[in-house]
Amino acid sequence: MSKSAVSKLDGRVEQHSFVGPVLGNTVLFNIYLPQGYDTGIARYPVIYFLHGLNGNQGGPSNTVVPRSFEDARA
Repeated sequence: MSKSAVSKLDGRVEQHSFVGPVLGNTVLFNIYLPQGYDTGIARYPVIYFLHGLNGNQGGPSNTVVPRSFEDARA
Protein backbone atom coordinates (compact mmCIF):
# COMPACT_ATOMS: atom_id res chain seq x y z
CA MET A 1 0.00 0.00 0.00
CA SER A 2 1.35 3.42 -0.89
CA LYS A 3 2.24 6.00 1.75
CA SER A 4 -0.63 8.25 0.64
CA ALA A 5 -3.13 5.45 1.28
CA VAL A 6 -2.15 5.08 4.94
CA SER A 7 -1.20 8.61 5.98
CA LYS A 8 -3.55 10.59 8.22
CA LEU A 9 -5.96 12.95 6.49
CA ASP A 10 -6.04 16.66 7.29
CA GLY A 11 -9.83 16.61 6.95
CA ARG A 12 -12.28 13.87 7.88
CA VAL A 13 -14.69 11.40 6.30
CA GLU A 14 -18.21 11.20 7.76
CA GLN A 15 -20.87 8.58 7.03
CA HIS A 16 -24.44 9.74 6.38
CA SER A 17 -27.59 8.20 4.92
CA PHE A 18 -30.83 8.99 3.17
CA VAL A 19 -33.92 7.00 2.25
CA GLY A 20 -34.04 6.25 -1.47
CA PRO A 21 -37.21 7.67 -3.04
CA VAL A 22 -37.96 4.67 -5.27
CA LEU A 23 -37.35 1.57 -3.14
CA GLY A 24 -37.45 3.20 0.29
CA ASN A 25 -34.10 1.63 1.22
CA THR A 26 -31.55 3.36 3.40
CA VAL A 27 -28.59 4.42 1.27
CA LEU A 28 -25.27 5.05 3.01
CA PHE A 29 -22.74 7.52 1.67
CA ASN A 30 -19.55 9.14 2.88
CA ILE A 31 -18.58 12.76 2.65
CA TYR A 32 -15.08 14.19 3.00
CA LEU A 33 -14.88 17.51 4.86
CA PRO A 34 -11.60 19.41 4.54
CA GLN A 35 -9.76 20.84 7.52
CA GLY A 36 -11.39 24.11 8.62
CA TYR A 37 -14.78 23.25 7.10
CA ASP A 38 -16.67 23.66 10.40
CA THR A 39 -15.22 27.05 11.27
CA GLY A 40 -14.62 28.56 7.85
CA ILE A 41 -16.82 30.34 5.35
CA ALA A 42 -14.85 29.27 2.27
CA ARG A 43 -16.51 27.39 -0.57
CA TYR A 44 -15.00 24.04 -1.48
CA PRO A 45 -14.93 22.05 -4.70
CA VAL A 46 -16.95 18.83 -4.72
CA ILE A 47 -15.84 15.38 -5.84
CA TYR A 48 -18.53 12.73 -6.28
CA PHE A 49 -17.02 9.26 -5.92
CA LEU A 50 -19.60 6.58 -6.64
CA HIS A 51 -18.75 2.99 -5.72
CA GLY A 52 -20.93 1.35 -8.34
CA LEU A 53 -23.36 -1.54 -8.43
CA ASN A 54 -23.04 -4.05 -5.59
CA GLY A 55 -20.36 -1.93 -3.91
CA ASN A 56 -20.53 -0.03 -0.68
CA GLN A 57 -19.26 3.20 0.83
CA GLY A 58 -16.57 1.48 2.94
CA GLY A 59 -13.06 0.44 2.09
CA PRO A 60 -9.77 2.02 1.12
CA SER A 61 -11.46 4.62 -1.07
CA ASN A 62 -12.32 6.45 2.16
CA THR A 63 -8.67 7.45 2.46
CA VAL A 64 -7.33 7.15 -1.10
CA VAL A 65 -9.83 9.54 -2.70
CA PRO A 66 -9.67 12.22 0.04
CA ARG A 67 -5.85 11.95 0.18
CA SER A 68 -5.69 12.50 -3.59
CA PHE A 69 -7.93 15.55 -3.15
CA GLU A 70 -5.72 16.94 -0.37
CA ASP A 71 -2.59 16.32 -2.43
CA ALA A 72 -4.14 18.09 -5.46
CA ARG A 73 -5.15 21.11 -3.34
CA ALA A 74 -1.64 21.35 -1.88
